[in-house]
Amino acid sequence: MSKEEDIRESNEANTILSSEVFKKAIKELEKEYVTAWKNANSVEERELLYSAVTVLPFIEKHLRIILDKGTLAKSQIQNMKGILK
Repeated sequence: MSKEEDIRESNEANTILSSEVFKKAIKELEKEYVTAWKNANSVEERELLYSAVTVLPFIEKHLRIILDKGTLAKSQIQNMKGILK
């Protein structure tokens, strides 16, 4: 992936992570999953819901990694421009 693509994806990740709708959706999903987990009737259902709850932070973490990668790419491009001046 090119640095320009990293920067574009970083900007998109930043938009998503900054979005109040995204933040609200994550909180609501976690609340719904925990409630369903508490009321689950089988071990399999509880395990599935537990997995769903624990994956939510990984989604945010992955978006932050994309954001950081683009931030690094921006910095590298600026440094290269400074060297070439």
